[in-house]
Amino acid sequence: MLSKVRVGAAGVLVALGIVVASCTAGGAEQAATTATDAPSTTISIPPNDGLLRNHLGYVFPEAPEATITGELAPQALTALDDLWETLATSIDNRAILDIGDSGDGRLTWLLADVLRFVRSATTREAIVTAWSTLTAVDITLDPVFGRSEWQSITDHLIAWDLPAHPE
Repeated sequence: MLSKVRVGAAGVLVALGIVVASCTAGGAEQAATTATDAPSTTISIPPNDGLLRNHLGYVFPEAPEATITGELAPQALTALDDLWETLATSIDNRAILDIGDSGDGRLTWLLADVLRFVRSATTREAIVTAWSTLTAVDITLDPVFGRSEWQSITDHLIAWDLPAHPE
């Protein structure tokens, strides 16, 4: 009986050796093929040209002029009042466009805040239009814009370190 166990164990060891040998040979062959067929990897480093870029390489344009101190203009205050009055039930897109026409770049932060929470395509379009009017920037050129208008606009405001409107 002991001899049968030894023969059985020897057979299992031989079979295991064959499996390991075949796996190792195929693995080495496959590894060699993979190593030679793999595409070369290059690392893209943005140029050191002093320009501020986002993670996709988009160069942020120059920051718009913004009134850093002082009260908001009467036109801007009226547009804000109109927007606040309708905010509970709907959003006054005309008021948003009036904010864009106010000329006060500090209000771009408010537009970004409202954009974050609205879902209406018409209102989102009005906000982007007002923001572009205030900044004179075509935000659609930023590749991030296609994924998130809010992120693109907020990235610009942070990159520019633009001051916010007064409380």
